[in-house]
Amino acid sequence: MSPKKRPVRHLTDEQKSVVAALAGAKAELGIITDADFVRRFILPEMSESLWRHLLKDDYTGRPEKHIEACQRILRKIDDLKAVQRRQEVKAAAFHDLDIFKAVFSAIAMARNRPDCKRLVVYLAQQGGGKSALCDQLVRRMAAKKIIVMPSWRHSYYAACADVCRSYGSVGPWRSTKDVENDMLTELRREPGIIAFDEGNTLGADSLNMIKVILNETRNTVVLAALPGLFDQMMNKSWFESVQVVRRAVAIIDLDERGISADDVRPFLAGIRFNGEARECLAAITDAANLFAAFDMIETIVSYLPERKEVSMNDVSKAVATAEKMWRLHRMKSERNIGENKSSKR
Repeated sequence: MSPKKRPVRHLTDEQKSVVAALAGAKAELGIITDADFVRRFILPEMSESLWRHLLKDDYTGRPEKHIEACQRILRKIDDLKAVQRRQEVKAAAFHDLDIFKAVFSAIAMARNRPDCKRLVVYLAQQGGGKSALCDQLVRRMAAKKIIVMPSWRHSYYAACADVCRSYGSVGPWRSTKDVENDMLTELRREPGIIAFDEGNTLGADSLNMIKVILNETRNTVVLAALPGLFDQMMNKSWFESVQVVRRAVAIIDLDERGISADDVRPFLAGIRFNGEARECLAAITDAANLFAAFDMIETIVSYLPERKEVSMNDVSKAVATAEKMWRLHRMKSERNIGENKSSKR
């Protein structure tokens, strides 16, 4: 005698609305396949088969805890969409400066290479547009942006696992080899661009992961990093770092190039200056080269008076306010003291 089938526990109208909202989120996020949506959001909250039973409304178990799981996933998706909206607003204000055009050009060159030399490094101080560049790569070139975490410095496993999670694979992995294989499987599906922000946080183990990605997949890798800390990382992990850097088609350093008046001009669009426009431009350029680069320009602009022609006095006050906010007057005085001591010698 065959076992009696359990009766279906149909969802209430309220529960159906939660499931429908979650199903509709797939289209809103621009995810094409059901499998990709399940892999990125449904797991590990519930199995794929259970999710399909909820969609069909033919689940025979108690659905309450699974509906709560759906609500948690919806909150997670709402948070993700909020982040995407903020990034879109920020990305809309991105200026196509020559330094960024050089990065885009290097990436295009790297993508066409048949060998493992598909690495582009962008070095810039705080405020030099590293994160904004990575966001632009997501927007323009469908790149995957991944933030390098401190745990990567001494753990190959942690680095590979975070890359897997960024592509929607959540394990579990029983060994380093397991997580490495999973990472390579994900990266070989649709090779593209991987933008690693905070690249100066890499260590010997995670540098080896970057080398493996370049050697074993067709992905192009972009590293955005602080120049001083990047140099420290190279010195501490010399043998690993030189093997990675050898695979670079370009290392583009904002500090070496410096910020020019042409870089500043796009940030000043719409601002009316009096007869001292050249002097104002020079003062803002000097301040941006001292600290915080493009963030300094945006901060100075935010302190300029509205609805009037801007004078050199207005710019000087805005620069002083920005420098005071970042306590740069101390940096300047310490530099002057150091220079005076050197001259006395």
